Amino acid sequence: MARASQASRIQPTDLVGSVRRALRVLEIVASHPEGLTPKAVARRMGMALSTTYNLLNTLAAEGYVARPEGGRGYVLGDQVSVLSRSLRQGPSPTRPIDLEAPCSR
Repeated sequence: MARASQASRIQPTDLVGSVRRALRVLEIVASHPEGLTPKAVARRMGMALSTTYNLLNTLAAEGYVARPEGGRGYVLGDQVSVLSRSLRQGPSPTRPIDLEAPCSR
């Protein structure tokens, strides 16, 4: 419930467009477990292919999407499972969040 009330206070001008696009890419890739080519992702988003490649490459570098061996296109990466496990476990006093840690692995 706290997330919903927090989201209702966010103004559209406070949002970062590239983050929103990257999240949308994840949603699209997630909806196609067989994998999607960058061209298919770009078509579904109505976005330039070069921008799509940049977003997919960034998400791949961070482990959120992957290119399966012998497969075509992109599928969800292992980092998505890490997020899912964290969500199911919830916050824990024994697992403090380090806000000073670098974003990249």
